[in-house]
Amino acid sequence: MEQFEARRQQMERQLDEARRTNYEAQTNKTRLEKERAEFERTKEREIEKATTEARRMVAMARTMYTRTMDELAELKKQKDAPEFSARLAEARASLRREINKAADAADPVIEREEPLIEPPKDLRVGDTVRIRSLNKTAEVLAVPDAGGFVQVRAGIIKTKVRLTDLELVDEQKKLTERFVAGHRKGGDKQISALPMEIDLRGQNGDDGCLQLDKYLDEASLAGLESVTIIHGKGTGALRSAIWQHLKGHPHVAAFRQGVYGEGDAGVTVVELR
Repeated sequence: MEQFEARRQQMERQLDEARRTNYEAQTNKTRLEKERAEFERTKEREIEKATTEARRMVAMARTMYTRTMDELAELKKQKDAPEFSARLAEARASLRREINKAADAADPVIEREEPLIEPPKDLRVGDTVRIRSLNKTAEVLAVPDAGGFVQVRAGIIKTKVRLTDLELVDEQKKLTERFVAGHRKGGDKQISALPMEIDLRGQNGDDGCLQLDKYLDEASLAGLESVTIIHGKGTGALRSAIWQHLKGHPHVAAFRQGVYGEGDAGVTVVELR
């Protein structure tokens, strides 16, 4: 009977844990969906703003065209010479070309489908790119699919963007994402790519913080904007030690717990100075 009661209590604890985990997952999912919706609304507002400005330019060009044509027609009454008619025709054609240029700028979608620069080639997971339509930097999470879409992460938002709407950060910035990993005999430097996350699972608080200090120094040297610390959930002791260590750290601007899709309470996302 005691074994049955102990088993029942164990099953109740497991059920409570499952309910709590499900609640946290649903809460994080709802928050992520709200953030994604806000991201899309921001994108639409930027497109609408660009369209409104371009249409204003078209209206101004048309007004200028009408006024200029009236003035030229008045002058033609005074000078009815063949060479004047030729100049009038050329002025009319020139103004038409300006109006057509302004009209083309009124459609930002067409502008993105016909980019002024060549889309990036040989994208790799971890590359830093700029989303041209939003002027935001993002990290490449997956190579382009068959449809020409690339999965990226901008901040905490994961989304898919057309390859033609991306450009790699300039070569100089890419070079800063390399760091000195060690020294060989003779003073030669060994350079390797710095990962954007560090896994401290299984470490105690002191050892984990020592490794974290070294990693944050290298991340700052490499010019990374944010990194992820993987500490796992467990008892929460390692996470508490890491959070206490991050407070007031010279390389840390801010830090937060991971959200749904990032690792939840098992990771900490750090923004660097």
